[in-house]
Amino acid sequence: MKRVISAAIILLMAAGSAAASEPIFQCSELQKLVDAAGNHFAGLGTSVLERETAADLAAQYGVSIEELGLGEGYEKVTWVVERPLSGADGCEIVDVTMTSESSNQRQTGLSCRYAAFRAIPDTLGEELENCLAKPLDPESDNESLTIWVDRVESGEGYSSTALELESNIVEGLTIGVVRSVCLNLSGGGCDDGD
Repeated sequence: MKRVISAAIILLMAAGSAAASEPIFQCSELQKLVDAAGNHFAGLGTSVLERETAADLAAQYGVSIEELGLGEGYEKVTWVVERPLSGADGCEIVDVTMTSESSNQRQTGLSCRYAAFRAIPDTLGEELENCLAKPLDPESDNESLTIWVDRVESGEGYSSTALELESNIVEGLTIGVVRSVCLNLSGGGCDDGD
């Protein structure tokens, strides 16, 4: 059994080494995704993979919608999307909306997975900074990188677009662009936003 596990780890490391010599992304493709985030990636989803409402979640967990704390205006839609980033193993769009008396919120993320990369290559952060002309978030590390493309906050709410990368040995590397918007309808309705 130890030999099987050791062989599997060696294969994973070899795959990661081979993949590391190839570029992970094309800057022009990434810039197009960042631009598309402004419209919550409208038109990029090819078909709905899953749709979930507050009522669905309440039924799943055997609680009321009020106990969930999401309100009746919660909806999560997952879309299949053609691979907008070359070399990705698969991509999806997850679009979450929540409406309540205090705020209207929407977060849409388009993410692509690269199974061959088990870690974030050392040079990738600098490559992304150069591509987007924005600095890495200071809290970024070798397992998780964030670049804030834009962030605006006011008493009316907030709006942000971020590039996020995460890696682990099981799922590989995920590159995502996330658009978050919150409109404050009453005092403090967007206080939990980033």
